[in-house]
Amino acid sequence: MTIDINIFVAMPFGKKKAKGKRYNIDFDLIYNNAIKPAADKLSLNILRADEENDSGIIHALMIERLVCTDIVIVDITNENPNVYYELGIRHCARPYSTILIYDKKTKIPFDIQPLRAIPYELENGIISESSAETLKNGIIERVKHSMQYGYRCDSLPFTLIENFPKTELESQNLSIYQEMHKQKNIFKNQIENINNIEELKNIITEINNIHFQYKYLIYELIECFKKLKAWNDLVDFIENNIEEELKNAIYVKQQLALAYNKRNRVNDELNAIRLLKSIKNNYGESAETYGLLGSAYKSLALKQTTNSITYNSYIEHAIQNYRNGFEFDSREYYPGINLATLLLLKSTSDSLAELEKILPVICYNIELNDFSISNDYWLLASAYELYVLMQEFEKAKNILGFISTLDSKPDEWMLETTIRNLSIIKDEYEKHSISVDWYKNFEQLIQDKEI
Repeated sequence: MTIDINIFVAMPFGKKKAKGKRYNIDFDLIYNNAIKPAADKLSLNILRADEENDSGIIHALMIERLVCTDIVIVDITNENPNVYYELGIRHCARPYSTILIYDKKTKIPFDIQPLRAIPYELENGIISESSAETLKNGIIERVKHSMQYGYRCDSLPFTLIENFPKTELESQNLSIYQEMHKQKNIFKNQIENINNIEELKNIITEINNIHFQYKYLIYELIECFKKLKAWNDLVDFIENNIEEELKNAIYVKQQLALAYNKRNRVNDELNAIRLLKSIKNNYGESAETYGLLGSAYKSLALKQTTNSITYNSYIEHAIQNYRNGFEFDSREYYPGINLATLLLLKSTSDSLAELEKILPVICYNIELNDFSISNDYWLLASAYELYVLMQEFEKAKNILGFISTLDSKPDEWMLETTIRNLSIIKDEYEKHSISVDWYKNFEQLIQDKEI
């Protein structure tokens, strides 16, 4: 059986704040403009860590890649502790075929300074076309040299410790691993092109028939259920189909809570709240868990008679959870923008004073992103909501243009979530005779099917 050569990339993803700087580093640009083109040029398979880590589950997947993949590229830029951990695993598993890359401004820790690494240059967190080309060519040269002349030891444990135990994997096991990777890509491509729930159920039946493990596709499957707004099917899938280990993963539990909240049956929001509280108690706080808790309480509130005792209680719970998420990590704009919206809805002197205090913080963190190149609907929708709350209507109008030209159109449930939030602001503005043309513009954008 022929074994293909694969590349695994361990690096931060998305935009991350540069350590000690006032700008973000766009790691996606580094990957898409330099690393992936290098693999494409060599006709090698490539997988980046976040394509599995996005699901927030099963560290075994990451360990498998670090141990089994032929070549691992590690970006040590920005001194990311997760990346250093992954590098340590790789260096203890394989004596060779680990390629380090880094931004020249990165302070490399003493312990790994002796290792060969490929430098690149960033300008305010952005890799230029020329720097990306240089990095791409550097990676190609290192990979080709290894493939042609044999791998050179690049692991300090294997270099410095005599007879350091190598992780020996039989070729049969590696072949199985390679075939699993191929099968995953086949299923992944099929899932991305699904148009209805019956097609998704057929794929799941096929996965079951060949006993393929759900953990390799859980993120893609859950995202597909969400795209189809098949909330009841998603609840059933998580509760009755997947293995217990996967069911207990934080990401899966969070998505089950989201599905409960969106399904909107009797007691669903309460089930979501109970589940999210158990996550917080057992696994600790996170902005994501607090944000989902806030959303569940907000859903409960909006089902009540306005200003009733239960309405006010649920609104307070929603505000507190969004506030907790915002205070836990103010860079996470989701709990922050929802907190701001509910503070406006509450409209007391204290809530409006808090709103005025947090809006600049939310604005600062959101504007660290370049809207003109972003393909993140949630970021753009949050920016639109922010500028509406700040009554910066011209800026909001500009955001609409970016939303209308997204590479991939947002799912229907995402648009519904945004409309619900904007409706809260619209109702408050109408009470005070403030223009709501911005709301009509967003509605028109949807009706014209530009998004």
